[in-house]
Amino acid sequence: MAKRYAIKNLLRTAVNRIPWLEAELLLAAVLKSSRETLRAHSDKTVSASALLLFQNLTEQRQKGVAVACLIGQKEFFALNFFVNKHVLIPRPETEIMVDLVLEKMRKIQNINDLMLIDVGTGSGCIPISIMKALKHGNIQAIATDISSRAITVAKKNAKSHGVDIKFFRGNLLEPLFNKLAIKQYHHKTIITANLPYLTHYQWQSETSIQKEPKTALIGGGKDGLNLYRKLLQQLQKIIKNNKNFFLFLEIDPSQSNFISSFIYKHFPDACLIIKKDWGGNDRVIEIDFPASFG
Repeated sequence: MAKRYAIKNLLRTAVNRIPWLEAELLLAAVLKSSRETLRAHSDKTVSASALLLFQNLTEQRQKGVAVACLIGQKEFFALNFFVNKHVLIPRPETEIMVDLVLEKMRKIQNINDLMLIDVGTGSGCIPISIMKALKHGNIQAIATDISSRAITVAKKNAKSHGVDIKFFRGNLLEPLFNKLAIKQYHHKTIITANLPYLTHYQWQSETSIQKEPKTALIGGGKDGLNLYRKLLQQLQKIIKNNKNFFLFLEIDPSQSNFISSFIYKHFPDACLIIKKDWGGNDRVIEIDFPASFG
């Protein structure tokens, strides 16, 4: 008869290598259970095959692979998202952007006239969370990403959460230039972007993120903001005489002065607001244009 192992003993052994919470999450995923169930039935035994899988996951976690990638999911804005090695793992700080967008949307009188565009969507967590929270079927939503594998993940998440989003593969807003005329969409457009914004030095200095896709983290340039520069250049072509745009950009706290300067360079009349995260650090840039949402 195959030897079996008690849940509590597996966890006690694992915490010599990884934190207790992470061990619980990994074992719960292996057993297709919940952490609460593990605690309630800690004397229950598991099979040898489950033990081997749990040990393998523990070893990978000890080597730096994120728990979310190991179990294939991450909670964001009270929703579960499928994630893998091809997308950035959603961060709690990004929930601030979702809150701000929802706050802005709720102030719009005619919400049927609204288009939401998420640039560099990754797992799709930003537009999906917004659409799910609004529960408003008439809002049009579009998302882009340069990675076809990321688009596959985002589509899977959108289907899982039952939201209608059109996905396009390409560099920032470029896939929309030929397929759709943004200026003709709606009277009001909200654009969200959590683009790669770390410098190569920041990426090298933070070992906890080095198992995630490098292209989803490093933004290019000495300040990590090259992709945001490119996005603003693209927006100049779109906006022109159409001022009904509102932007939300996530940044590293150290970048607020740099990004503010080139935002004003491209759009000197823009209204710029810097929002802080829960730790009091600059995190989200709101950019409004004259006469927007009037």
